[in-house]
Amino acid sequence: MENVTHPMMKDIRPGAEKTAACPGCADGIIAHSALRAVDELGMDMDSFVFVSGIGCAGWIPSPYFNADTLHTPHGRPIAFATGVKLAKPKTNVIVFSGDGDLGAIGGNHFITCGEKKHWFDCVMRQQWHLRHDGRPDGAHNTTRRENDHNAL
Repeated sequence: MENVTHPMMKDIRPGAEKTAACPGCADGIIAHSALRAVDELGMDMDSFVFVSGIGCAGWIPSPYFNADTLHTPHGRPIAFATGVKLAKPKTNVIVFSGDGDLGAIGGNHFITCGEKKHWFDCVMRQQWHLRHDGRPDGAHNTTRRENDHNAL
């Protein structure tokens, strides 16, 4: 039988073929969708910088995408993406981050970015529907719907 390589493997960093995502996690679907969009639009991965936060969503582009990636401190992916866009305005910048990074601790960066019109794309992965927000001490992230134990 012939060895078949997935068409998106050209966009995966060598040595990063295995995922750290938990079984049932949507990170792989989000990553594949992003890589497929870049491919279908005929864009070059060398023209991109992918920026991510520190949470689970930060593992979507980094270390997997065979492109420039920035894995940033919690709540700061928008600030780093803004810096990239200011330094290299023609670069395609995409932020992958969770609702805590973008909507809670990084919320002010998100609002300011829109006001200043630093154009780049953001993909926000909401934790509440993936059920990754519960902790043994009963605390939950700030964007979780109260008593929503049946999301999706």
